Amino acid sequence: MPFWDDLITNSGSQTIYYATIGEEGSRMFIVQWTNMYFYSNPSLPMGTFQAILYEGSNNIRIQYRDLLGGSLSQGSSATIGIRNGEYYSTYSNNIVSLSQEQSILYSPLTATSYDEDSGSSYELVYLIPDNVPVSAVLINPLNGSTNTTVVPTFEWQESVLATSYRLLISTNSSFSDSPINISGITQTNYTLGSPLSYNTTYYWRVESINIHGSSLSGTRVFETSATPNTVPDNPSSIESSVLWDGAYANQINIVDSELSMTLMDDDDEEQIRYRIQISKNAEFSDIVIDYRSIFGNEGTRIYTFGEDSGIYLVGNSTTEMIEGDYYLRIRAEDDSSASSDWVSSSGVAFTYSIVVPTSTPNPTPTNTLTPTAQPSVTSAPLRLQLDTIGGLPVNNNESSFSYPSGKNLTFSGYTEPFALVRITVRSNPKVCEITAEADGYYSCTFQYIENGIHEVEIIAYTNDDNTIEYPKIVLGIGTTLEETGRSQITSVLFGFFLLLSQIILLKQPISTSYKELKIHFFLNKVI
Repeated sequence: MPFWDDLITNSGSQTIYYATIGEEGSRMFIVQWTNMYFYSNPSLPMGTFQAILYEGSNNIRIQYRDLLGGSLSQGSSATIGIRNGEYYSTYSNNIVSLSQEQSILYSPLTATSYDEDSGSSYELVYLIPDNVPVSAVLINPLNGSTNTTVVPTFEWQESVLATSYRLLISTNSSFSDSPINISGITQTNYTLGSPLSYNTTYYWRVESINIHGSSLSGTRVFETSATPNTVPDNPSSIESSVLWDGAYANQINIVDSELSMTLMDDDDEEQIRYRIQISKNAEFSDIVIDYRSIFGNEGTRIYTFGEDSGIYLVGNSTTEMIEGDYYLRIRAEDDSSASSDWVSSSGVAFTYSIVVPTSTPNPTPTNTLTPTAQPSVTSAPLRLQLDTIGGLPVNNNESSFSYPSGKNLTFSGYTEPFALVRITVRSNPKVCEITAEADGYYSCTFQYIENGIHEVEIIAYTNDDNTIEYPKIVLGIGTTLEETGRSQITSVLFGFFLLLSQIILLKQPISTSYKELKIHFFLNKVI
């Protein structure tokens, strides 16, 4: 009875998954209720929770990854606990008792009694089938930003395989206070129709959705300003001899080509930056470069093609152009997360050709502006290093590693202070996220990785929205696991699971791969 209430379990992205993982004798049988909604209010999300049965120890764990429906998700109308025949242990009954990422561990004392630990460590395991979209990376507002406008544009990077997004905004980090819930978003940005409250702390996250399921992003926090914020002016006086007004570009003259602009904002002491998008079509649905500069003073600013002092949301400083026409647009963004309108070139911004003509038909530059001197900024290169995997040192030239199966695997190293480090095992999707400490140290542990060959991606996201990617590495874990058949966990635990899920399992092998249970929602509790 991890959450005994009336839930919708088989509609859209609401799905129940189960898997048996680990080595025989110490396996875990995991049941995961993913993206549940309340039957009494089908538009109110409950969240995601799990029950885990441990072979060998006979321990039972129930835990709560996301609680999104306020007091209802926290148990105000649910029964929480375990039951086996005549024996039962109730943690709570129709009271607010749960918190996000809470884990309750039951350890057997006798054949009919269990010890209950409601503050047990959360088990870092999450079942994500291959066809479910990955978590979105959040862009704007900046994490930890203050004086944010009450009408920010929320932005995130495109999530692979997602067909729509859900935006969740709350004044509580556990999203337990009836958050703003906007579904059916098909773009990677959204501006609220009504303003937020002034001088208030907000938390936000994004759910990436397709017909197979969904994934939630990490959570970001920002504080709105105490007074109204003025949106920055649209960029003006935009000029370039290569990147604007239909110029001709090639692999020689596009290198270090400049585009000048004027950025202005009426707010006192407001820092401002520019964002440039370069696309293969006028609708900007085929973007090849999406670049955001660092913040600076208002006035004349210069963008240099290929610069890397800011952050690339799409492409990078060495993105290669292919032959054809390109469109460019630019907007101003202030440090309160307010943005101007996009300003686009009139028609094609530039035409690119790999062939360099003997006489380049570039128009005579018309830029007569004398750029205001920009302050010289010297900064150390951003770092992301991997020092150990599984307690063993990593050399700089290593890209593949082998480890025995059934072991916890910890990745540790250093990056920028307080950066969010995300480690993803791609071939069997598992994600470990950790915020680096003040000195940049991070340590992230996977408690189980399937046997086989796995590609691992390590990315750090800094507080000023830089992205640092570690070179791809490959892990070899033991050998490929064969299908295990039904879990051999004791009949006591198996009987508990029958009551837990309210279903009867068919006598068929249980693979280590994820499976979907087609279960109809329960209309009534059964005592």
